Amino acid sequence: MFKPFVAPGKQQNWTESGSHTIVLPRKNSRDREQTQTAVEVAEWITQENPIWGTQAGHLPAASKLQNSPALRESPLWPKSLSKFSEMASKDQFAYLPRTPFNVNEASTWDFLLDIYSHSTSPKAGLRRGAETVQGLIDDVN
Repeated sequence: MFKPFVAPGKQQNWTESGSHTIVLPRKNSRDREQTQTAVEVAEWITQENPIWGTQAGHLPAASKLQNSPALRESPLWPKSLSKFSEMASKDQFAYLPRTPFNVNEASTWDFLLDIYSHSTSPKAGLRRGAETVQGLIDDVN
């Protein structure tokens, strides 16, 4: 695998980076013990569980997991994760800017499906995509 330095108009050799967040919803019915258990599970998932890397192909944020034999000896390490690790160690990544709307909402990207399926032209599909995103921005303002 090559280092994925792909971004329109990029100025540096960075790649997009992201992360997952574990959220405990506010719940009046959850007691202190249940909350503590949920926190311990979240800590285990993020700091002890190598499956994020070994199975899902994500570079774990916890250095303990990044350096673990489970990750380094997994089939994904030589294929991709070693490149991601090298890029992360050289600060060759950047997070997408935060937006006040959910950019991962499936309907935001429907225009791509229409382009891929040839049910619309690329030009018309991209125009619709731009209008969709602009509409989300306008709704916030």
